[in-house]
Amino acid sequence: MRIFNKPFLLVLFHVLFMSILPLYKASSPTTEAQALVEWKNSLFESSSLDSWSLHNLQNHCNWIGIACNSAGSVSEIIISGRVISGTLAHFNFSSFPNLTYLDMSGINLSDSIPVDIGNATQLQHLWLFANNLNGNIPSSIGLLTELQTLQLDHNNLNSSIPPELGLCTKLNILDLGGNSLTGPLPLSFSNLTQISDLSLWDNCLSGELLPHFLSNWTELTSLDMKNNTFTGNIPSEIGLLTNLEYLLSGSIPKDLGKYTPYLSQVDLSKNKLSGEIPITICKAALSLLDLSPGTLYALDLSDWGLTGSLTHFNFSNISKLKILNLRGNKFSGSIPDEIGLLHYLKVLVLSDNLFEGCIPSSIGQLRELRVLLLSFNHLNSTVPPELGLCTKLTNLDLAGNSLTGTLPLSFTNLTQIWNLNLYHNRLSHDLPLHIISNWTELINLDLSYNTFSGNIPPEIGMLTELMYLNLDSNNLTGHIPVEIGNLENLRELELSRNNLAGSIPATIGNLTELRLLNLSSNNLSGTIPPEIGNLIQLERLNLDNNNFNGEVPHSISHLSLLELLYLNSNRFSGRIPKDLGKYTPQLTYVDLSKNNFSGEIPVTLCKATFLWNLVLASNMLKGALPRCLGDLSIRLSILHSGRG
Repeated sequence: MRIFNKPFLLVLFHVLFMSILPLYKASSPTTEAQALVEWKNSLFESSSLDSWSLHNLQNHCNWIGIACNSAGSVSEIIISGRVISGTLAHFNFSSFPNLTYLDMSGINLSDSIPVDIGNATQLQHLWLFANNLNGNIPSSIGLLTELQTLQLDHNNLNSSIPPELGLCTKLNILDLGGNSLTGPLPLSFSNLTQISDLSLWDNCLSGELLPHFLSNWTELTSLDMKNNTFTGNIPSEIGLLTNLEYLLSGSIPKDLGKYTPYLSQVDLSKNKLSGEIPITICKAALSLLDLSPGTLYALDLSDWGLTGSLTHFNFSNISKLKILNLRGNKFSGSIPDEIGLLHYLKVLVLSDNLFEGCIPSSIGQLRELRVLLLSFNHLNSTVPPELGLCTKLTNLDLAGNSLTGTLPLSFTNLTQIWNLNLYHNRLSHDLPLHIISNWTELINLDLSYNTFSGNIPPEIGMLTELMYLNLDSNNLTGHIPVEIGNLENLRELELSRNNLAGSIPATIGNLTELRLLNLSSNNLSGTIPPEIGNLIQLERLNLDNNNFNGEVPHSISHLSLLELLYLNSNRFSGRIPKDLGKYTPQLTYVDLSKNNFSGEIPVTLCKATFLWNLVLASNMLKGALPRCLGDLSIRLSILHSGRG
């Protein structure tokens, strides 16, 4: 069904065209050049358009970003990505009767799209994406009946979609994604019979996707409506879109796939579309996958809250699949062995479900696998040694399960791994030295909340790319190896809640990129090395619940970015560093309680103007509380400081 009467439209366009024709007659190459300079002079920043000058009008076809037709009239303005800032308020669209290409994407345009954009009636391609445009999409855009491409995505447009946009019947590509558009799709969109790529993602669009849209969009190859508030069913007419290759939308229409032999990517995540999901997700997925075997390469059903098992999932029918994402559902039962049939799979995401039992050894057959995310399920087996056969793995996340045993020796083969999360399991035994020494690409290693025992191997120092190391809450013993100082890229080091002994090695001072150092709740002793003052990026230092003694080095006062300082429950003595607070203005929480600090509370703490909690109880401090601390409105815990 067509919404508009064609003879009426022809008359309407003729009248509109005649109404602006005098403006076109007044245009010339000189007036076009003058109009460009006038707009340039209205910009806040225009240094990249220096060639646009009144002293160079006759050469305007050679100006930056300008192209002309054979008559010297401007036909293209392409200035995307240049250092420009301003609005379109003074851009005289009427001055460019032969303009066919206008690309002003990514140049920091603000304010609204002017109504007189409709005067550039010869425009075929209009790119205004990746700016800061706001307000309405003007209804006058419907006058641009030659438009083939319109990209307004990545802006702040917040109107409804004007129905006049449906008059642009030659549109092939329409991208309005990444705005704040509201309301339903206008009925006039059924006139867009040549549309091949329609992107409406990340808006606040609502209403239903009506059948007559789909029955007219027969050229559509890509439809992206994700992250909106569309309701109702996706009509079964979507099966008529025989050229469809990419669907990023809502629910699962029964006939999808039956008539779409080229469908290769399906993303049904994060929408509120409802409708009948046939009996189990397995059968729903099979209705999707009623394709010529091997055509689908990506399937995303994440964050749907879907239930059931994958027992009847026909993996053999999607043998060429490269991406499978079922994250954030309520799938239960075991992970089927048949998953090993997906020999081309590169990304497998099954995290945040209710899967239980074993990690199937057949995963070892997925030799192309780069990403494997099985976190936060109820898996309770050992880690299968076959997983070490996936030698291309770069990201492995098995956290939040109940996995037992130790790491298999085959993990030595994972030489490309950069992210390894195994936290919150029941893994045990010593940290394997020969495995760790092969993980030279590691950036993140999180083995926290397990029951690993033994020493931290000195081979840890070979992981020179490491940025995040978390061995918190295990049964580790021995000393902190001096080789820890080799990890000069480290941002966070967490070794708390173990049984580590000995002192902090002076090499800790090599970690100048460190933001977080947490060694709390161990059996560490000795003094804090003065080299700790080298950690100029440190924001949080936690050494509480150990056996440290002696004076706190004054160098700790020079950690200018320090926000949280926990030294409580140790055996520190002497004075609180006299400059604490003077060079650490970001301090918000300081706990020095349960030590043997003596002397007066340093007045320099008043320099820490963000300080809201100061805990000094159970020490041997004396003297009066500095008056300025009361002015900071902080919570003070000093009443039982042992001052007599």
